[in-house]
Amino acid sequence: EIWLIMGYTLIALRRYDDAKESLEYVHAVQPENAEVSSALCVLFTILDDQQTARQYFEHSRELDKSTTAKILTHFYKEVFKPSAQISQASKDKIKEMLTKVRL
Repeated sequence: EIWLIMGYTLIALRRYDDAKESLEYVHAVQPENAEVSSALCVLFTILDDQQTARQYFEHSRELDKSTTAKILTHFYKEVFKPSAQISQASKDKIKEMLTKVRL
């Protein structure tokens, strides 16, 4: 659990390479964890790697739609929406994923 929290913290600090390492470690140990898959989806959206983001999104949604919606909503409100550094395209992708997960 500490590696997941560290991943979130590193995203907030914009230390994306370190966040990737931390979250990928958690995913390797707990591949059925929807929360970490959602966090990796967010991270790869920030990194503008839409193909990888979509893979993690689909995996997370298959595991637990509710958790996926919760994590994406939180990140959209707290990280994406207020950030001037995150591209509008990335913001739009997260909004699109939120729409899909709520269906």
